[in-house]
Amino acid sequence: MKATFFAIAAFAATAFAAPAGGVAGAVQTVDDVVSTDLGIEQITNRIGAGSSVKRSVTDSAGLIEALEGLFSGIQTNTGAINNTVANFQNGKISKQEAQTAASTQVSDIKFKLTTIVTELTGAAGLKVSEGDVNKVLNLVVVLLTEVLSTVKALVTILGITPQLTVLLKAVFGIVSNLLVVLIGLLAGLLPGLVAALSPLLAGLGNGVLAPLLTPIVALLAALAGPGLA
Repeated sequence: MKATFFAIAAFAATAFAAPAGGVAGAVQTVDDVVSTDLGIEQITNRIGAGSSVKRSVTDSAGLIEALEGLFSGIQTNTGAINNTVANFQNGKISKQEAQTAASTQVSDIKFKLTTIVTELTGAAGLKVSEGDVNKVLNLVVVLLTEVLSTVKALVTILGITPQLTVLLKAVFGIVSNLLVVLIGLLAGLLPGLVAALSPLLAGLGNGVLAPLLTPIVALLAALAGPGLA
């Protein structure tokens, strides 16, 4: 796990320091960064704080169903974004039209992520089999892969506007919150989550997305600290 920690730490450094060249300063330093001294006990306490929101997820089957629904819904958005990018490349729409359409889809992704975090926050820890933990882990990885690959193509081809910057900062911040919630619900998820997401994030290098990914990277760096070494 030490190698994983250093890989995440290296990427975290690029996330804080990556320049915003070529995007006219649209990408700014992320100010809502997860504290690097965040401990597992603090995460668990945060999940157990309670909420007045009605929650339908009471077991691992419900959690898996909720994540599958989230992934399916977000695939609709990423598909629309990819189609918008293709239409721009084919000259069917202008760059501004494409950026506006894509921002609408990113906003919808933000709404869907916020909804599931609200539904899960405050729920008690779930007793699940190792197989269910692996299912949840796989769903989280494919979900993040879907979002990151789509967003990377989006900003590479269309560039990143101030509006899109704000939306993506919010999306990745909510993803970080979702990871915190899931770890609180499934304690056995932590080792696999850190191991799986580290190379996924490191693969993005020091590109334009790096500063926007700071909430996720900082969280994983905290989780992969000495306690898991």
